[in-house]
Amino acid sequence: MRHTIAIIFLFITIVSYSQTKKVKPQFSSINSVGTVWGVNQNVFCFETINGISYKNWVYGVGVSFDSYGSQSTPIFLDIRKQMKNSSVFVYADAGINIPWRTSNFPEKYSGTNTNQYKLKNTFYGEAGIGLKKLIANKTSFIASIGYSYKTFSYVQQNVFDWRSPSTSNDYNYDFYYSRIALRLGIQF
Repeated sequence: MRHTIAIIFLFITIVSYSQTKKVKPQFSSINSVGTVWGVNQNVFCFETINGISYKNWVYGVGVSFDSYGSQSTPIFLDIRKQMKNSSVFVYADAGINIPWRTSNFPEKYSGTNTNQYKLKNTFYGEAGIGLKKLIANKTSFIASIGYSYKTFSYVQQNVFDWRSPSTSNDYNYDFYYSRIALRLGIQF
């Protein structure tokens, strides 16, 4: 009886010790700089994405500075998947593009108190592929290339028509930017 209890105790100890270590979600931060190329421009951009990594997935919220077309701040959700036994990952971003009020788009007409430009929050998205290389304990170098899409819209308000001076019109302007994004950064 003693031998049976000892064998059962030893078996339970070995089985419980040999179980695989549970993977817990961990904080992840991705900080990168790069360039965005389009038909008319090539501009510098940077972004930070913070969230959690779990197994081969990273889920985060990102903020970027993007001056392509017009200065704006995209705020987006980011999802990344690391391929098994590989340094390759794929990613997808989707969110809103918040335009900046600059001297190109003043809030009021000069000399009057009427509104001139109403800037709109629009869509931002990006998808691509990249490489991730461990350079130190829990710190990796990343390089990625992707297709980036950004829209920019505004309404020019109270535009006076010379043909009928007593009326004013609003004009909507929409811009669609398709670009290639190349980024280099650090993930920890």
